[in-house]
Amino acid sequence: MDSEKMMSFQEDDYCFDRGNEFHEAEIKERAILYRLTSLSHNTPDTILNGRGPVASRQKGRFHKPDQLTTYCSNNVVVSLAEVLFHMYRDLLNQLGKASGYALIRSQMSKLRSLVVFRVRGIKELVHLDCEGVEKDYRTRISGTLSVWPDATYELFDMLNDAFRHQGKKGVFYPSARHAFDKCLVLFSDHSDRVIVDEFHCLQVRLQLIPEDQDLMARPVDFSPFRKKVHPTMGFYEIVERKPFEALSTEGWINPKGLPALGFVDFVRRRYFSYPNDAVVALA
Repeated sequence: MDSEKMMSFQEDDYCFDRGNEFHEAEIKERAILYRLTSLSHNTPDTILNGRGPVASRQKGRFHKPDQLTTYCSNNVVVSLAEVLFHMYRDLLNQLGKASGYALIRSQMSKLRSLVVFRVRGIKELVHLDCEGVEKDYRTRISGTLSVWPDATYELFDMLNDAFRHQGKKGVFYPSARHAFDKCLVLFSDHSDRVIVDEFHCLQVRLQLIPEDQDLMARPVDFSPFRKKVHPTMGFYEIVERKPFEALSTEGWINPKGLPALGFVDFVRRRYFSYPNDAVVALA
């Protein structure tokens, strides 16, 4: 294998039936994963240990309270869009509960870590969006139900139990935000699969924007009480621009051509030109 191919993102490193028939899946050796996480869970020994912010008393799509779980993806834009969407939903929840002003304002902007890293092969994964899952696990979750937009949904609880009981290591599932590429959830602690020498961590600033945001200008701080928050787009900026550009040049970043800052659409669509139609770039 030539050195350029070994360095760059390879779509075939994520093995699942793209015909959506069989559910058996795996990640090949040296595949690249992306995780948008907190500033305190961004090191090789914490990135896949399942004890990040989701290991709490909250439950999510494929975890119950206190279960070891890690959510990541094979697409940076998917990760950005997912987190921005949940920032927006968290803001709505805080507004609906009439939370304190400081807590509500804290939901408007977040500093996160974008972690780009390679892993050793991981087998025994499940491809969710296929006929095999419907038949073998007697579930209705495929097609439209597989992109249920909220973080939790009762039908996923039964699948979570079934997958873990059968010793599955994780799940490929379609993002509720973008129709390109996949989200990935890994069960238990997979720290031994992280290739430490090929691990990169960059800071990213995420921000909700007003619905009248000028997409040719940087967003500014605003109050969600004075202006309405944009329900389908948010802003991101890779703070450490030069390392990001170096990774992009070396082919580590999927999708290719992703700008270092811009506005991201977090409504699920199948874009004709990706990521150009999903991201409004800023200079």
